[in-house]
Amino acid sequence: MKYAHAPGRHEGLGVDGYLQATSPIRRYADLLHQRQLAAVLEGRDPPHSAAEVRDLAPALHLQERLVRAAEGEREDYWMAVLLEGRRGEVFEAVASRPPSRGRGNAWIPALLGEFPFRWPKDRPGGPVEGAALRLRIGRLSRHRGRIEFEPADPA
Repeated sequence: MKYAHAPGRHEGLGVDGYLQATSPIRRYADLLHQRQLAAVLEGRDPPHSAAEVRDLAPALHLQERLVRAAEGEREDYWMAVLLEGRRGEVFEAVASRPPSRGRGNAWIPALLGEFPFRWPKDRPGGPVEGAALRLRIGRLSRHRGRIEFEPADPA
């Protein structure tokens, strides 16, 4: 996410002006957006100058990154808790990033997510992007939020 002090073209959507705002109690950036927008709609000057918004942008960006990292850690923890009871189960998957130095990523539809997998050193080559895989849970640590799969099929 990129914060800017002036409207600009949204890279992904291709629209000239873009504003994201959810709940003002969730993120300070959303409160800032709502204050600025409400003032303009009411015909008043925005409460924060362009310089203030520009100066706040780096701190807002950092805070957003920290929050997203914490959310990811929480999701990884609870996914690990869920998977603890499913050891030995085989999951159908699709290689989304072929293994490099023994590690790759796979999309597992049953879990609605992409997960790392370890490819054995003694198995030559490895799956290409888009290849169907059958994976089982390998390393798993709920406290570290670590989940790693391995091939379920013998070499």
